[in-house]
Amino acid sequence: MSRFHLMLKWFTYKENITGCAIALIIFVLHLLTISKPAAMMFDEKYYVPEANSFLHGGGLTILEHPPLGKWLITAGIAVFGNNATGWRISPIIFGTASIFIFYLICVQLTGKEVSGNEKITPDSPELTQRKSWFTMTTFVPVFATFLFAFENLSFIQASIAMLDVFSVTFMLLGFLLYLRGNYLSCGVVMGLAMLCKATALLAITAILLHWVIMYHHEIAIDIRHMTNRLRGQNGISHHSVLWDMGKLLISVAVVWFALLPLLEYPATHQLANPISRTMYMVHFHLNYNTILGSNPNATAPWQWILHPTNIVYWPGSLVWISNHFIMPINAANPLYYASVSWNIWVLIILSILYTTYEVIKHRKLHPIIATFALSWFVGVYILLIPFEIVTKRLMYTYYFYPAIPAFCLAIAWSAWKLWLNMKKEKKRRVIFLSLLAVYAISTIVIFFFMSPFGGRFLIPC
Repeated sequence: MSRFHLMLKWFTYKENITGCAIALIIFVLHLLTISKPAAMMFDEKYYVPEANSFLHGGGLTILEHPPLGKWLITAGIAVFGNNATGWRISPIIFGTASIFIFYLICVQLTGKEVSGNEKITPDSPELTQRKSWFTMTTFVPVFATFLFAFENLSFIQASIAMLDVFSVTFMLLGFLLYLRGNYLSCGVVMGLAMLCKATALLAITAILLHWVIMYHHEIAIDIRHMTNRLRGQNGISHHSVLWDMGKLLISVAVVWFALLPLLEYPATHQLANPISRTMYMVHFHLNYNTILGSNPNATAPWQWILHPTNIVYWPGSLVWISNHFIMPINAANPLYYASVSWNIWVLIILSILYTTYEVIKHRKLHPIIATFALSWFVGVYILLIPFEIVTKRLMYTYYFYPAIPAFCLAIAWSAWKLWLNMKKEKKRRVIFLSLLAVYAISTIVIFFFMSPFGGRFLIPC
């Protein structure tokens, strides 16, 4: 069967259609608010002027960040003009793509788990013969994608001309390629993620952690084989997992150092030394507090998980009453409220504790979904905690954004495991399905009230 026919066949399965439909709905919702507000909000006041500077060869104005994300904003302005649509169309496209890519990641993970970690092809029975919504290969991808799509912080970051959505979308694509065993392509894409925002380096640490956990036996064999070769002893030829990871890391470095000066050249008209530029970025971010001073929006990373924090990107028509903001019912502009959705936040600790328990309990079997979700969580979030303690660097709620899909995956997988324990008894099945329905409805309701669409209602901040 040709690739084209496989693709057409892929779109005939209800779960795949649902995943695409969810992404399409979010895209339409973005378009409904793309021009509101018409003014620049929050950090758009930095990135939009620089995108215009790029467009007209005016040089760099934000030296601490790499250029690719800025060019993507510039592309939107070049097509749609220097207006709200031009500023935000690229983030919206990438944000929508991130939902679809995340769905494919979930399909890949569930497919591997049901097949005993064997390679899955698009026409494998485990992925195609799904008659019920309550199979792991159907429920987990659809439910996790639904949670990610209707999560407020993810929606807000894809609504604003900032760099994070570009970095996260490339990060997700890199994860998908890694899970499919395409190490070289993964390295190239991860290099592009870093060229949008250098914090994508944390995603590479997540891959490394997962790789070590899953392949530590093969790594030990590789090291023994290399040691024997250095001693002049011949060994049996075998596939090298070390070389796989080497290709990934080398390609990241090549993409970063080769494209960094080339992407900045049209704006600066000179080829900068990529090593000097890299050292400048490192120095800036390590000394962020000293350079910029305090910021009322800054919060410590452990606060994001212990209690909800938020930043008001755009106050809309908020008025200050009794020591807090209130949104009038007839508000003309939407409120952009950058905070993790409450329904996700309330289950973060429980879902991560459960996935940790499963990974430890079945450490010899390496539960694939739990291991990857936990590696993702540790790589892109937990590492921020010691970094903040050591450097005292200012951090913000939206730094939590790259970890949100990991939580959605952990929640969906935990729900699936709960279903397995409750489906055998009718009373328990009814309880589970009722709770699931309530949670799904609450996800939509919370999304509405936290998103720009809830701006017509009273929202205390």
